[in-house]
Amino acid sequence: MTYAQDEFIPEGAELEENPEYPTAFGITFTPKVSGVICAVLGVAAAAYLGINFVKPAWEVYQEAQTTKNTKQEEIDLREEQLDQAPLLEAELQQAQAQRQQVLNLFANERTLDTLLLDLNRFIESRQGQLVNYQPIEEKPVPIEDGSYGSGVNGKLKRQSVEVTVEGGFDATRSILRNIEQLQSLLVVKDLTSNVAENQVLVYENGRLVPQGQPKLETSFRLDALLPLSEEELAEAAEEAAEEAAGEEGAEGQE
Repeated sequence: MTYAQDEFIPEGAELEENPEYPTAFGITFTPKVSGVICAVLGVAAAAYLGINFVKPAWEVYQEAQTTKNTKQEEIDLREEQLDQAPLLEAELQQAQAQRQQVLNLFANERTLDTLLLDLNRFIESRQGQLVNYQPIEEKPVPIEDGSYGSGVNGKLKRQSVEVTVEGGFDATRSILRNIEQLQSLLVVKDLTSNVAENQVLVYENGRLVPQGQPKLETSFRLDALLPLSEEELAEAAEEAAEEAAGEEGAEGQE
């Protein structure tokens, strides 16, 4: 059995060689042209939808994603902080204990009130005599002159006292070597010593025999160091900030 290769054409039908297609604006809309136009319109419609609907929606999604990531990081950080809370609390307590130990090394207002009495007892117990005790300042003043290093400026204050002691050589040496035992962070400065009474020599059995020791008069400045209180530190920080602001304003005017 064989089949003809040509398509079957019903009887009475004629094959149109030039079918008629709609025409507009000088363009004949053949199937091929119509397909191209539909494709172009489809691309344009997709672009329009993308610009007016898809892009804003995507931007909103990106913002939501960023917010979600940020909140998740905050949650993770809070959880980590909660996990570390016991360790941080222990470190805080240790730091506070160390801070208190350091503060205990300094003098305080209470020990300053009894400094004269304590110093006199200390000197007499070592066979010396306190002959002068004269405070240089009426009250402790902040250290700003760098005499104890620039790192101390604005953090410590001192109460300075002029002291004069009389005693033998051994007594004077004992007083100066052990004065730090009297009170924490007492600093001896500007030390001078002179002979107040010469040693007595007695002639016995054809030779001179020294009697006792020469009496020395020793003067020095005694600095009692105290930490600034929290209120004083806050006031110092405020004054420093005001000075810095004033300097910046002066530079701006120049």
